[in-house]
Amino acid sequence: MTKSFCWCRAVALFVVTAAQVLAADSDPLPIDSAVTVKRLPNGLTYYIRQNKKPENRAQFRLVVNAGSILETEKQQGLAHFLEHMAFNGTKNFKKHELIDFLEGIGMQFGADLNAYTSFDETVYQLEIPMEKPEVVKKGVQILEDWAHQITFEAEEIEKERGVVIEEWRTGRGAQGRLQDKQIPILFHESRYAERLPIGKPNSIRAVDRAEFLDFYRKWYRPDLMAVIAVGDFDPKTMEALIVEHFSKLTNPAESPKRMVSEVPDHAGTLFSIQTDPELSSTTVEIACKHPVSPDGTAVDYRRDLVNTLYSRLLNQRLSERVQEANPPYLGAGVGKSRMVRVKELAAQTAAVKEGLFAEGLKALLVESRRARRDGFTPSELERAKTQTLRSLERAYEERDKTASSAYVREYVENFLTGEPIPGIAEELSLTRRFLSEITLAEVNRAGDKWITETNRVILFSAPEKSERKPPTEQEILAVIKEAESAEIGAYNDGVSDAPLLATVPAPGKIVSEKNHDEVETIEWVLSNGAQVLLKPTTNKNDLILMNAFSPGGHSLVSDKDYLSAAMSAGIIGQSGLGGYDLIQLRKKLAGKVASVGASIGELSEELNGSASPKDLELWFQLMHLHFTAPRADEKTFQSYLTRIKVGIENRERNPQVVYGDAISKALYGDHPRHRPMSLELLKELDREAALRIYRDRFANAGDFTFVFVGAFKPADLRPLVQTYLASLPRLDRKELGRDVGDDPKRGHVNVEVKKGLEPKSSVNIMFHGDARWSMEERTALRGAVDVLRIRLRELLREDKGGVYGVGVHGELSRLPKETFSCGVSFTCSPDNVADLTQATLDEIKRLQTDGPNVENLEKVRETLLRNFEKGLKEDSFWLSNLAFYRENELPFSGILKLPDRAKSLTADKVRDAARKYFSTENLLIGRLLPEEIKSASGKETK
Repeated sequence: MTKSFCWCRAVALFVVTAAQVLAADSDPLPIDSAVTVKRLPNGLTYYIRQNKKPENRAQFRLVVNAGSILETEKQQGLAHFLEHMAFNGTKNFKKHELIDFLEGIGMQFGADLNAYTSFDETVYQLEIPMEKPEVVKKGVQILEDWAHQITFEAEEIEKERGVVIEEWRTGRGAQGRLQDKQIPILFHESRYAERLPIGKPNSIRAVDRAEFLDFYRKWYRPDLMAVIAVGDFDPKTMEALIVEHFSKLTNPAESPKRMVSEVPDHAGTLFSIQTDPELSSTTVEIACKHPVSPDGTAVDYRRDLVNTLYSRLLNQRLSERVQEANPPYLGAGVGKSRMVRVKELAAQTAAVKEGLFAEGLKALLVESRRARRDGFTPSELERAKTQTLRSLERAYEERDKTASSAYVREYVENFLTGEPIPGIAEELSLTRRFLSEITLAEVNRAGDKWITETNRVILFSAPEKSERKPPTEQEILAVIKEAESAEIGAYNDGVSDAPLLATVPAPGKIVSEKNHDEVETIEWVLSNGAQVLLKPTTNKNDLILMNAFSPGGHSLVSDKDYLSAAMSAGIIGQSGLGGYDLIQLRKKLAGKVASVGASIGELSEELNGSASPKDLELWFQLMHLHFTAPRADEKTFQSYLTRIKVGIENRERNPQVVYGDAISKALYGDHPRHRPMSLELLKELDREAALRIYRDRFANAGDFTFVFVGAFKPADLRPLVQTYLASLPRLDRKELGRDVGDDPKRGHVNVEVKKGLEPKSSVNIMFHGDARWSMEERTALRGAVDVLRIRLRELLREDKGGVYGVGVHGELSRLPKETFSCGVSFTCSPDNVADLTQATLDEIKRLQTDGPNVENLEKVRETLLRNFEKGLKEDSFWLSNLAFYRENELPFSGILKLPDRAKSLTADKVRDAARKYFSTENLLIGRLLPEEIKSASGKETK
């Protein structure tokens, strides 16, 4: 019996199947099976994931769903202040024992131990080594102490007030004043407008212990907390520790409900049109507020993917206009981002030329309108899909090498906002499926709802000048209206099918091969004289790093050509390569993972790059072209010049720039290579000279060393090295960078600059001189710098409460001659400049006389060892060290001797290094003071 086909049944079957798919897509996305997510009876949520990148380390977070939005009027700034107090004493870690303990096991304050406070949350960060169970237990104990056992000692509160005020002070300046005016407009009639996390100085100075306890008891409670642990540990052991420590937490008997603050809608457009005497650039932004879109299902994932494609396509078009000889704006972009928990922003932003805001804004809006009117082209969408998919595929390839910190970030967001955590396999599956379905029409429509005339905020900011008035609200609206009616031509995608390299070069040869077994590195010498170092690793699955260097640099050009030489690589980098300009080159490389960039420094010229093993040949072609076919066309040069000029015109409005110029002048006088950038100096920049110098610096591949580190097999690189590197030209010349005669001024130098409107000062204490260069001396200097950094943090921040942070640096240079330079820098109140400067000099003198104490020396040794241990598993560590040791003609075995050098670092060696490298024989003390200083009486003095 023959069966006949029934159309009715087929249609019915299709409808049922489509409905089933739709229902499944509307279900919540699954949670990645590799992470354990549970909730304790007291309401605390915890996330646990085993991850071996980096080895023997674990990342922890204590996430508190409470931030500045929950403060009372009296408590403004308290949530952030409380976060500081978590490091100043808990039940089990008195005063600074917590920091001492972590530094004692090789962790660093700031990098491995930190926290942040936002409007809606406070997050504590901790990383610890995992070898010793007692250390792991102490790490979890720290999290528990933060959760409910901060002591809030009155003495520590008083000390920390100054630190919090200094953190507030570091954010003051033109941008801080601009934020003060824009935030109330952006968060119109919302509590967010009055609850900036940094708070207000008067509240910070006045808040008492009772307020800390009130906020802590109300909001630091288990039903508003999550503990996150990701790292190289046994998950069951970690879970037992978390349950043991956090099950004991209880919620207050009368817990206030954690309310969600709204950002009210408003009809029409709100404006913030601001100028400031210290602003150096002009920007305009049109932002539209929308409710936060849901993101928990496959349907939501698909919608976000469409939005991502839309913004990527439009941003690529906007970036192309920057390459015009006279670009309408200096930079422009569109995008959607979360504003706060309940609102997101769809923003169009442009950095525009001063006095020409209308031209820049109109160009931005015209491109958006062109995309809405005509849509994007099929070739544009195909490239965007390829780029999006490749990014996810690479993440999937690296899934077993993903850093713990990446997972931690995802889990923090999942707890706070419900952001899905389905795992990279599920995301890749969804992306592949949806990219195949998403049509050009869908993407073209994506931007329709982004820009509205309700809930719209327009932000304009520019340098304050008497001769130039900012635009009015009506003038801005007129530009928007004009853009909606402007004549617009069709977009030309301009894709080229020509090969990147027109002719494959005749290959050269590898003439010798050598193994450096101690560092598992192979060395090839090529027929053109170039050297190649290859270190295959398993640290990544889909990434190879490259650094190539040659001695010489712009020290070899005349002073007349210095500016052209210093900027030549920037000009070439904006011009494309071979037969492709930059726009065409970007399109050619879309979906490929291969990048190469050139630079010319004082003493060397370099290439740096990275690639996926899947794009090796393309990568080597880019390297070859950087040597053989650089471009510097006139249109690109004019575009580059336009953008540089705008940056120069108002640079002297920035107090830090004026201060830096003054220090440079004091150290180097009128040396032609240390002149401050100006429009007059810019006249020396010559396109033809820049191209000529670049070609000369890269004319001789024979004195280059190429270093490759990453996921490759030497056999796979061999034919490419022979074809694209060994074939490069060589010249019969040997050269080294030369001394250009710019030694800093000797003796004692004082620099004082009065510039700036805020009660804020910068202090720089700088030391320099001649020194003998060696690896042992470098280690001793590193020890002195690190010990001094710890002591100055303890003294200036923790004891005196006078700074938020202290920078300490030190460097030994071998070429062009053996010298050293060291320095200390900090920001503080103008009232404290003299005291903190003298305290710093006294502490340096104490180190030179007494040497470091045993505890601090041991901290420094342990940190060096921990960083070395971690570095061995990172390709960037090997790339920089192989290049450094070869450049300085040192045996590679020295890379592995850092632990020996660290262990041999004695108190006497640190003391002697402090004497040599922080000698006051050549000393500069720089002070940046505000133009007007309020005295204790409140009167202003100049």
